[in-house]
Amino acid sequence: MTGETPYGREHYQRYKALEIKPFSMHWWSNRYFLKLVRRHVPHGRLLEIGCGTGFFLARLGRHYEVCGIDISPFALELARKNCPGADIRCMKAEEVDGFPPQYFDVIVARHVLEHIREPGEVLRKCGRALRPGGLLLIVVPHTDSFSRRWKGERWYGYRDDTHVSLLTSGEWLQLIRQAGFEVRKAFADGLWDAPYVPFLPEWLQKCIFGSLGGIQALLTLAVVPVPLGEALVVLAERRADRGRDGVLVRREKGQEAERDG
Repeated sequence: MTGETPYGREHYQRYKALEIKPFSMHWWSNRYFLKLVRRHVPHGRLLEIGCGTGFFLARLGRHYEVCGIDISPFALELARKNCPGADIRCMKAEEVDGFPPQYFDVIVARHVLEHIREPGEVLRKCGRALRPGGLLLIVVPHTDSFSRRWKGERWYGYRDDTHVSLLTSGEWLQLIRQAGFEVRKAFADGLWDAPYVPFLPEWLQKCIFGSLGGIQALLTLAVVPVPLGEALVVLAERRADRGRDGVLVRREKGQEAERDG
């Protein structure tokens, strides 16, 4: 994709992603998801789809062999500075199948799939690029959030015109399973988009409504009920392949296929 994208400087300024200050919301988010991924797959080869300006990729790069893709030339220029040495490519999410089969141990896609008209197809391609047993982490808005019911058209999922796939949590989970994944954990990120109600000061609402998500991030838990979050968080495992005779076939990194009797 050329530089004619909606993801230029203005987009990243709006989401405060040009600079990540210590202890900011983005800082805590990056810390949390790094710890969450490492708990399940502590090392290996990792792909971040929609790596943006590269701050999260840089943290991941301390523990993984990292690759990041994005469609924004503006963001990629910053990502190469923020994460020197990483394999960073201008590539659409729909082109993930351009990587070799079973190439990655982890694929991360945070706030990406809602921007894609056929997210199920991208998920299938992610399944091809992940080794059996590999980890998929996705974060997406979901329309059965209590926040959407409270805020209506002011809900954050509706405020971005590039959100073209806004689904219920059940629809997202169905797409993930249809793509060949076992869902290991599905939970929410908390209510961070205050204000939610009139009359109460916004700072107080952030303290009240954001407390559950804040505790989850601080302690690296995965406990917030799906309706009590702006976005759905899913940890899923790539199912092992099956041969023509239905026997389980596992392919571990650096090994030939082996049959489990």
